[in-house]
Amino acid sequence: MDELGRECWLQRFPVIMVEMEWPPEQMIAHMDNIGVDKGVLQSGYMEINFCRDYFIGCIKKWPDRFIGTVTIDYDIDKSETYRKAELEKLRNSVLNNGIKGVFHGFPRSQRDRMDDPHFEPYWEELIDLGIPHIFIIGFEPKAKYLASLEGLERVLKK
Repeated sequence: MDELGRECWLQRFPVIMVEMEWPPEQMIAHMDNIGVDKGVLQSGYMEINFCRDYFIGCIKKWPDRFIGTVTIDYDIDKSETYRKAELEKLRNSVLNNGIKGVFHGFPRSQRDRMDDPHFEPYWEELIDLGIPHIFIIGFEPKAKYLASLEGLERVLKK
């Protein structure tokens, strides 16, 4: 509702998305139109497995046009068995499905603890696979944001 009590809605995606879908062929046409060589497919936007198989299909069909990311749940508050399974999911995504980076790798609530020793296998796996972890920080109160930056700095110094 707006300030006058009228029902309204916000157009979140480009107005060209009349049906709220954007097939890869359409994305490639738009990329060609504006001179973009490759697009990055952001995983885990709505939930951890969001578009995982769909993105893998796009990457395999158009490997020269799309770079894929994966979201995993390396939650240090869960069991070691669970974390090992997440590392296996990560390895499989990179080695068998052409994924080139991690968009989210662990719960946001653990960002200021990312230098915890339980995270060492995770960071080592990223190094071994030679892929980046894309961090999204800043959508939080200032104190939490600064703690996130400090945790990231400690990890990077290691």
